[in-house]
Amino acid sequence: MCGQLFRIRFRRNSQPDRRVHLYGAAVLIALLFGFSPSHGRRTGATDRGDAALQGWRWDVAPRPFLTIGDTGDLNEEFFLVRAILLMPDGRIVVGNGGTRELRFFDSEGRFLSSSGREGGGPGEFKSFWWMGRYRGDSIGVWDPRMPRISVFDSQGRYARGFRLDPLPGFLPKLIGSFDDGSLVATRGPNVDAMYASQTGLFTDSVTYLHFDAKGVLIDTLGPFAGAERFVLKNRSGGFSTAELFFGRELRAAVSRKVLYLGNTDAYNIQGLELGSRATASLTLAHDYIPVTDDDVRALRERDLASFDTEEQRRRRRQLLDRLPHRETMPAFAALVVDTLGNVWVEAARRPGHDDPSWTVFSPSGTVIATVATPVGLAIMQITDDAIWGIWRDEFDVEHVRAHRLIK
Repeated sequence: MCGQLFRIRFRRNSQPDRRVHLYGAAVLIALLFGFSPSHGRRTGATDRGDAALQGWRWDVAPRPFLTIGDTGDLNEEFFLVRAILLMPDGRIVVGNGGTRELRFFDSEGRFLSSSGREGGGPGEFKSFWWMGRYRGDSIGVWDPRMPRISVFDSQGRYARGFRLDPLPGFLPKLIGSFDDGSLVATRGPNVDAMYASQTGLFTDSVTYLHFDAKGVLIDTLGPFAGAERFVLKNRSGGFSTAELFFGRELRAAVSRKVLYLGNTDAYNIQGLELGSRATASLTLAHDYIPVTDDDVRALRERDLASFDTEEQRRRRRQLLDRLPHRETMPAFAALVVDTLGNVWVEAARRPGHDDPSWTVFSPSGTVIATVATPVGLAIMQITDDAIWGIWRDEFDVEHVRAHRLIK
């Protein structure tokens, strides 16, 4: 892998601009397979000025056709939902991380049963951070505190569990599983490297590990430049850290046999198809959005609001007062792969601007649509004709919602 030195300009709150050199890795990985065109209404360039964006516009119905969580039933009270899965027979599986449960509902949203609970035994979880389809209709759940994958059959019966070995690091993250049952994961933040660093900017390094269906390591990808952080060392030798406001980071998403990777520094998303050397990439002409003082202030207030006590907020302010920020927004915000294998890329937007918009690429990298999704819906599953996600009400209570996708 060839290294690449690149220069990025940062501005720190209430202080003069400064230039910082960061090191990154240039990566060429990709995918190549075909797609079936969808029907819709033809549109011209978007208001972002992307003259090359000449795909179809898909619409999303503003009202959900299904909501779970409005009846007052305790089985519909959700907290920290990690995933929503749709089974071939129409049933809906919700991974409720707060109670460490898989909750099964029929196609009308009526509760059927649940599996899993808090604990360390078979079919139990100390943490519940990922849920996804595993080898056909089975369901896998990732517990990073064990760390262990638990496999359930389509009816929610516990089948087996296994570890990913070796998988070092603090709270390692599972990215997803492929059709053949193999999995991709990465360690969590590199705490040891941050501890050894000095006060200043720190770019984490991310290596992806490919495990077979039994949890045995078979390949590694990387390292890649990861999240940009600011590390503040204290007198006792410890440190505090925060991600840069509008800092760049590595996004990843898994399709049936493709791993998509893209650093938000550029609108260039690469993919790797298992067992193939064919290359392609998902790119789009992009104008970076300048960051304003109001944008920084909004993120700062949001950050401080996440702490419970005034003492915690006071210590956090000491870090935020020295925290640099980027002068432009990231090139994009998020990646989601739908059940057809299309890649949805969310546009970056200013804090408080609740107008999420997406560009949809075919697996071969062709722009096929633009989509505006409902305000406040955190998308977790996209099928051929619907978008599923979590919506929070005015009391911050989570609800499962599904909206029709109109092509």
